[in-house]
Amino acid sequence: MKELSLKAENYAAEKVNELMTKAIAQAYADGYRDGYCEREQEIPIDLRDNKNNYDW
Repeated sequence: MKELSLKAENYAAEKVNELMTKAIAQAYADGYRDGYCEREQEIPIDLRDNKNNYDW
């Protein structure tokens, strides 16, 4: 019976690690997207048109 308990504990630990990894990865991705969207809204003009001249 101890072998079954040990297997159950190992299985539970593996599943908890898997779930925590997925939850943290999702939180990271959500935070990244939110930060990106927030930053995009702060840009007053679009500098991404590649038509900018920087004459020295």
